Formats: sequence, C-alpha cells, structure tokens
Amino acid sequence: KDGKKGGPELWLALDEVVDPQNLGALLRSAYFLGSGPGIISDENDALSGARGGGKVGILVCSKNSSPLTPTVSAASAGALEFMTIYSTSNLPKLLSGAKEDGWRILGAAAEVPDGARDYSSASASAPASTVEDNSWDLESDDGEAGSGVDDNKDVGQNAQQQQQQQCLDLHKVKAGSPTILVLGSEGRGLRTLVARACTGFVSVPGAGGTGATYEDADKTQAGVDSLNVSVTGGILLWHFLSSKL
Repeated sequence: KDGKKGGPELWLALDEVVDPQNLGALLRSAYFLGSGPGIISDENDALSGARGGGKVGILVCSKNSSPLTPTVSAASAGALEFMTIYSTSNLPKLLSGAKEDGWRILGAAAEVPDGARDYSSASASAPASTVEDNSWDLESDDGEAGSGVDDNKDVGQNAQQQQQQQCLDLHKVKAGSPTILVLGSEGRGLRTLVARACTGFVSVPGAGGTGATYEDADKTQAGVDSLNVSVTGGILLWHFLSSKL
C-alpha cells in the first residue's frame, strides 16, 4: 500500500487511451488538481510512492497507448514536463495485485460492463476449484500468461467480491479510501480483463439521469449523452480530490 512510503492515495490508470489530445488534457487536469513533480518511470515503482509526489499518480499502458509526444505536452499545457508517468505492460495483472493489497479499483462506465457482469455471475456460481483455476488467470498484452491468484487466497472471498460489483453514480461514491480510477480507451472503453480486475464501477450522471461515460455512441438517443474521456477524468479527479484542495 502506498501509505507505507508516502505515495498518493489516488491513481489514474489509463487503459489504452490513444488520442494524444485526450491524454494531454487528462495530464493537465491531474497536474492542476494534485499531481506533483517527478520523472517517467515504470510499473516497478507504481503504487509504491518511491518517486515523484503529489495527490494523484498517473499510470498508462506501455503498448496501444498514445506515446508522450510534443502534441501530448502541448495539450497538457506543459504539465507533462513536470509529472511522473508510470507505465505497465500488463494492466489487468497490476490492478489485480493492487486489489489484493486492499486498493479500491473503480472503472469509469455507464453500467457494469458485460464481460465483468458475466464473470461475476460465473464466479459466484462456479465450484471453488473452477474459480481458483480461472479467477485471475490473466494474460499480458502480448498474450503470455500472467501470474494467477495465490493458491492460499480465499477463493470464496474473491467470488463474493466480484458478485458485489455494481455501477454507482459518482455522487454516491465516497472519497478517502486508497483508490485507482480506471479510464478505458475512446473507442471501446475498458477491456474485459481490466473490467474484471475492478472492484466496482462509477458513472457521471447526466441531466437526464443516465450515467454517462465517454464515446458511448451505441447508447445515445439525442447523440450527446456521453462525455469525452478527458472530461470524465477531470470530473472524477475533482470529486476525489476536492476535499484536499
């Protein structure tokens, strides 16, 4: 946990955000609301607080994400040059490990993603041996198997945790607990394995009362019932950091 080394209690994890303008805008919001100075690093230091500072940490995928280009720097209004950016080659595995360490993992979504919902139901109803074999048998971005859950872990607890997954309006979610906010890509949102690693989901309620995330074109009626990923990220960060500003 980050408290042992004084790192941030809030992290923004970006699951393959590919648009440099969106990435830059997210970095600008994160820096403005609480990210301190630092350097580019990798997943070995992520969540440990070993480097950098501030109230929020930034984690990106090392592949299938926008590189840190001059366009990103410009969109961040220069904030990129003063921030710690961590990267990981296996976001689902990292999130699963963080969950085992007690972190709350909240994915941004209008509703519980189908993959996570189906997985929750299967985990809750499957025999213990099946859950133990499949729960966290994750694959890395290049298709190689990642490390699964330890054999000594309580399988029933994992199944119960997954069964309790739900999507809450942002105003119903309390800040304060060590939390990782996960934002998906502009086109498809959270990947299935990433969604399965979340402990819950959060949405930004719109004027019509419907939870809105970003680029959710399939669920639109008037064409504008979703938010850009960078706007969603800014709202989420404000909610979790406003009490500390």
